[in-house]
Amino acid sequence: FLSIPLFWPTALFVVTLPAFWCAGLGPFASIARSVRLSARRSWRMVGAILAALLIVAVFYGVVTIVITVMMPMFGRADLFLISTIRSVLNLVIGTFGMPFVLAVLIVAHQDLELRYQERRAVRS
Repeated sequence: FLSIPLFWPTALFVVTLPAFWCAGLGPFASIARSVRLSARRSWRMVGAILAALLIVAVFYGVVTIVITVMMPMFGRADLFLISTIRSVLNLVIGTFGMPFVLAVLIVAHQDLELRYQERRAVRS
């Protein structure tokens, strides 16, 4: 609950990496572009962050449930089993979670870019 207020500053800078990759901007230009694109769209970006975190948490939860069910089969929990479980959890998050989060960020960046261009076209 304490990290929820930090979502709004994060929402301003969350599309910096896709701006760097997709738009081919430099590091400081991509930060400025990220803030410009998401300055008035912070609620949308907070929602995207929460949705991505919840889906990654579901992956984490499913693996935890499977490991909890399998743990009695191995007997007592020793250091080897605990480190194996931690490695499997990291593997699942790395395999499914991070590519998903990056895909959500790229889609959010393209959506914000399109809305920004439409807003500029209406003004002129």
